[in-house]
Amino acid sequence: MFWEPARVIDTSLDRPSHLGDDVWTSVQTHRARLDTALGATPSDRGAAIGAAKDLVECIARAVCEERGEPSPGDKYPQHVTNAHKALGRQTGEHLDRTSAMGALAQSLRGGAKALAEVRNEYGSGHGRPLLSDVEDEVLEMAVGTAMLWSRWALRRLGHLQHGNLDALITDLGGGGVFYRGTLPGRLAAANLADQPEDDQRRLGVAVARRAKEGTFMVAIDGIDAALARPSDAFPEHYRRGLLTGLLTASDGTTSLTAQAARYLPRVAETLPDHEEALTRALAATDGARLNGYLAANEHERRQALQQMRQDQAMIPAPAQAHWARLMILLNPDATGTESET
Repeated sequence: MFWEPARVIDTSLDRPSHLGDDVWTSVQTHRARLDTALGATPSDRGAAIGAAKDLVECIARAVCEERGEPSPGDKYPQHVTNAHKALGRQTGEHLDRTSAMGALAQSLRGGAKALAEVRNEYGSGHGRPLLSDVEDEVLEMAVGTAMLWSRWALRRLGHLQHGNLDALITDLGGGGVFYRGTLPGRLAAANLADQPEDDQRRLGVAVARRAKEGTFMVAIDGIDAALARPSDAFPEHYRRGLLTGLLTASDGTTSLTAQAARYLPRVAETLPDHEEALTRALAATDGARLNGYLAANEHERRQALQQMRQDQAMIPAPAQAHWARLMILLNPDATGTESET
């Protein structure tokens, strides 16, 4: 009588939110191979162990690829280790980062790495002249460990992809849709405080520029929220990026709208060197041209100019001259404005 593994081992995998199509297709292919080996009569237990190890490696490689880490070649344990480090720091909805969960996750990593040794001893892929007997216990533990690690890793990989900064910046600049809660969820998944300072700044620039285009939820979730709680959730270099994005367009021209003018001194005040930061940001606009939208939109320029006049008392002395030059650039009635645009 053949053992019926389907009654003991659950190989089901739910597709997590935000997981990309390419990764999910690959995962499904590897799981199908596992199911085929388990469902054969009699079951191909060596092939099942090999497929279980391959499933884990597929997901681990996807994590490393998402993080832009160089591949360690065929070093399976290193793939698992690198992936585990990235996933263990991942935040997101319904993800736990307590020490107790960390201890469980570490145990999972040990089990996932051990699959390479189990596969070497029992699994397919080595062209053995004599096949090893694979007891029920070996098969159940090997496949069960692979499935448990895979479910944990896939859930976190979905959030890792959701928080991909390059993808987020592209969506901010390329017309991606942002509803209430979209940006906070992606910022949380990005672990912004753990990102390099240059990437924090790039994201701040992209958020500010999208907010200026009238995407109110990006303004609320990306700028108002940063003003309300300038902390690790919105680190310093992200806020420095906001200053740049509020003042300029992607082509380097000046694009200070009325909304951006209101935000500008308030964002600067959240920075430890707020006077110097605002002065430096404004100085970068000296001699710049207006972008096409402002050059053609006198009403928007007048609105921005009115906001700048209202907030002039907030501008520190070192920045006043730059602020005044920017007001002249925006003023439709100032002599020479049209020639500069």
